[in-house]
Amino acid sequence: MQHKTRKTAIDMKKEYRLWINILCGWMAGIAFSCSSGGDIDLDADMATANYIIQGTVVSEKDTALPIPGLQVIISHATPHPSADTLYTANDGKFGWERPVSTFGKDLAFDIIVTDIDDEENNRYAPQTIRISFSKDEFDTETSWFMGEARKEVFIRMKEHATPENE
Repeated sequence: MQHKTRKTAIDMKKEYRLWINILCGWMAGIAFSCSSGGDIDLDADMATANYIIQGTVVSEKDTALPIPGLQVIISHATPHPSADTLYTANDGKFGWERPVSTFGKDLAFDIIVTDIDDEENNRYAPQTIRISFSKDEFDTETSWFMGEARKEVFIRMKEHATPENE
């Protein structure tokens, strides 16, 4: 004769918790697989544009003197906060290009130039400039790709105030 076992309330509670844990783990896995890790998500149904900024950094006293090794941070706050760090090359130049979701609006980028090289030339004061792009500046436009816009900047760095250069 076979005896049927009935699930007790404790067994049912354990099984319920097991299924809740499985469901929560599955949902967390989906959420993490959909995250961007801090980068800007570019969806197929979102208008995007390529923004290009090229620049040259020179001394204010001698514009023929390019300044290598300066830190250049290019940031923007809308539509998604983002910042990229670059460094000027030996010829004082830097270049940046990034697709950004535009939502058909004008967009501005802050360029923060800092002399972080202690041994070589840490004599320049930090400088921030704002570069604005108008939605009318893009070279082509389709329904989801706004095209690309390019800006060139020429940045003259001022030296820190010291008794020698005052």
